Amino acid sequence: MWQDQSRDSTFTVSKTGLYKVTVTNKCGVDCDKINITVQDTIFPDLGKDTATCIGDRLVFILNYSGVSYKWFNGWSSNTNLVTQPGKYWVEVSNRCGTQSDTIVVDTLRPAQVNLGNDTATCAHLPLILNAGANDKNLIWRWLHNGSTDSSVVVNASGTYTVEVTDRCGIQTHSIKVYQLNAPNLQMNDTTICKGDSIQITARADSAQIRWSTGATDPSISIKDYGTYGVGAQNRCGSDTVLFKVGELPPPKFTLAADTILCNQTIWEPDASQPRSSYQWNDGSTQPKNRIEKEGTYAVTITNPCGTNSGSINVAY
Repeated sequence: MWQDQSRDSTFTVSKTGLYKVTVTNKCGVDCDKINITVQDTIFPDLGKDTATCIGDRLVFILNYSGVSYKWFNGWSSNTNLVTQPGKYWVEVSNRCGTQSDTIVVDTLRPAQVNLGNDTATCAHLPLILNAGANDKNLIWRWLHNGSTDSSVVVNASGTYTVEVTDRCGIQTHSIKVYQLNAPNLQMNDTTICKGDSIQITARADSAQIRWSTGATDPSISIKDYGTYGVGAQNRCGSDTVLFKVGELPPPKFTLAADTILCNQTIWEPDASQPRSSYQWNDGSTQPKNRIEKEGTYAVTITNPCGTNSGSINVAY
């Protein structure tokens, strides 16, 4: 008699359990029992092909009863780990057979952030900085204004930095932006001493320069008198200007002859000369002096081309 009260001499087992039987004849009774484990064919599952960040570890854990394991690297435990991309497999064996599974592990590349090279933008135009395609797996943060968009519009000089976060961490990139002004040339007429030359420089942001002499350098040396022109062009605009270079003679002047003034009269002799400095004997450094008492008045006039002096006696 079996535990289910059946009385056949054979009993069919289909599941794991403890089975008992009692056998009786006219000479007596005997019984026995047995534990039976019913095993299924095991199909291991390492999961879907995946990707990991550089430096990460991927751990495999399999929990099957009554089986033996054989891994790609010879391990026989129910766990294993990998730290590199590759193709990995495991075999699981029991008395019902051997089955295997394979997984491909790739490297998950961090978000590539590149705002480009440092650049210039015209002062009257905005500049769009783009930190990559709009991707729901990425998180952006611009440090200058806290924006979380993938791109921003800037219209001022400065350094702009964006942080991009994905499952592998945070990547940052910065770009320097400066505003480029359209050329605005300022050239004044000037003079030089006879036989001398002068260095003239055209100042314009990142511009191509061309002088009326045919020169294309920012600075030229001029030794001949005349009218000159210069033009400048950059991506934000252009400008041209004319200027004259003339002769600067040495100071040449003559004070009036010694003179007598009426009481309480104020006289202001003028010794003005181009591009000159002045030194009167009373300490004044102006081209005009204020005379309101008698005495001797002397002045020395100096410019880059020479010096002249004179004096006058004033009586009241």
